[in-house]
Amino acid sequence: KGGAARQARALLSQQQMYGGDDYGDPSVPDITRPDRVACQVPGCGANLYAAGVSTYFRRHRVCLSHAKADQVFINAAGMRFCQQCGIMHPLANFDGSRKSCRVQLDRHNLRRRSRRKTQTQASKGAAAAAGSAGGGGGSRKADRNSDR
Repeated sequence: KGGAARQARALLSQQQMYGGDDYGDPSVPDITRPDRVACQVPGCGANLYAAGVSTYFRRHRVCLSHAKADQVFINAAGMRFCQQCGIMHPLANFDGSRKSCRVQLDRHNLRRRSRRKTQTQASKGAAAAAGSAGGGGGSRKADRNSDR
């Protein structure tokens, strides 16, 4: 499940890491010296290999303060870090102060609705099967009307 989506996210992450995105080319990390990987926000320079920095921030190349910030300016464009995608998006892609972009929220809601739909269908099917297997467990009024 989600193999194509995972590949697309990996490709997008690689494009951003090596300077192929539309929203600003972060400096290319020195792969031979991983201790030099810094936050992708221009002018930040936070060392992501410092003690106490989790691997999440290293993987997404963003420091804690910019991951939690409501807006960050990259090439004069207001951006926000999406916690679901793990990349910076324009502020227009977010609802209010949410930290997940609309695309990811729509996907989440679709999964939640489809899961709820299958659960209700399964419970209705089980109730119908129990009602028909119960040997006429209907109402007394229906039983009285059938006697006439």
